[in-house]
Amino acid sequence: MVDVRPTPVLQAIGAFDYTAANKLASRLSKVHAPLGNVLVKLINCENLYSQLSFMKPKWFMRKDSLLNSMYTYLADDASKELKAIYPTLLSQEDRATIATVLQGIIDLCTVRQGLISVYQRLAASHTTALPLLLTDLEHFARLPVSEPLDFLGYSVDREVEIMTKLLQVSVAITDYAFQDACINVYLCRRALNDWKTQCDAQDYPEKTPMNQEIKESTSWPFGLFSSAESKATKQGDAWPPTVRWHGKYLDNLIAKMTLYFYDLLLAKEKLMVDDDAEKSLWKGLETDYFDRINTFRKRYGVHSIGLIYQVKPDKPFFPEGFVLPDTPYDPPRGIHSFPYIFCVPKQPPMDHLPSVISIIQGSHAQLSDFKAGPVHFFDKKIDSTYYLMRVDEHVTCVLIYQDKPNQKEPTTIQFLSTLVQELRGSAVVAELLRMD
Repeated sequence: MVDVRPTPVLQAIGAFDYTAANKLASRLSKVHAPLGNVLVKLINCENLYSQLSFMKPKWFMRKDSLLNSMYTYLADDASKELKAIYPTLLSQEDRATIATVLQGIIDLCTVRQGLISVYQRLAASHTTALPLLLTDLEHFARLPVSEPLDFLGYSVDREVEIMTKLLQVSVAITDYAFQDACINVYLCRRALNDWKTQCDAQDYPEKTPMNQEIKESTSWPFGLFSSAESKATKQGDAWPPTVRWHGKYLDNLIAKMTLYFYDLLLAKEKLMVDDDAEKSLWKGLETDYFDRINTFRKRYGVHSIGLIYQVKPDKPFFPEGFVLPDTPYDPPRGIHSFPYIFCVPKQPPMDHLPSVISIIQGSHAQLSDFKAGPVHFFDKKIDSTYYLMRVDEHVTCVLIYQDKPNQKEPTTIQFLSTLVQELRGSAVVAELLRMD
């Protein structure tokens, strides 16, 4: 009796071992050519997908259109083979096995095309589009690919889960929901580490040796950001661009979170360490925004650099970042509806706050245009210069000089633009277009 079960092939594809997968699919083609041929096409599609090739232009044709079409053709081929297996001489058990796999491939094609759209829209938009992307991801999570496709199905489910958690972290940070952000950071980091661990643990013929990641423990005492699992060094580059990008995006969000919830986290850090809690808080993170902001302020004589959160009627704001259920909400009013959530020096320049609020309200159009540069304003009455740039729908980064001439400082504009672009995640999202 011949064995038409493609489990080893699906294991290899799910573990990103396309060399082994092609060898195994070639063997299976000699046993059952129709299924083997479909699997070879699946391997090609998955290889291109994991390389993020759909994000890069190719000649006069977008590779996104090419890969979308390839998944469409793959689903069509699987559908044709699904209809053709029943008149064959295969046993009922073999026909059932092949039918399950082919239907799983059809569903996988739908998920992949949806994920391609999510990545593309994420690269082309900003945080206001995240709720729509989350709705799509919730739909993909309900498609049954895990059981029919064995480990490949597991791998697809983990990617959908990780993308969902990444976007949920971003939304929580924007909404100043500290508790939700912490929970989703932990769940995302755990899912990403579990995914890698399961990929390494797969056992199948022709397995290609992978460079194992060397792991370093990070110093964050709560284990939320390091997830107690530790942080991998650059030897983990053997992972495909999709997986590496997930890690980069999560690192970017964790650094942003540490800045947004700086006071909350620092208070907890001081309970855990005896010396230099500020340095300890940022140790081990990819980006140390606090050091960068402090260094620029001291070097160029900036009066203050801070993040102001604009409270809006449709989104409750709690300084603690969370609230117990059924707690009555008393929305802040007046200047209290524009609180500083971060500031260097620690004491916010409250005497400047009325002027800052006036600039924010008067420059709404420019601040809302994410393609525009910083707003520059000189108040000759108090001899102060202001630079403002919107990070997201709530937060504006504000840089204030005192006793400075009324002229734009190119160095300041460059610093503020770069800082805000990184906080928006624009830089790490742009890496989708160039990761190899």
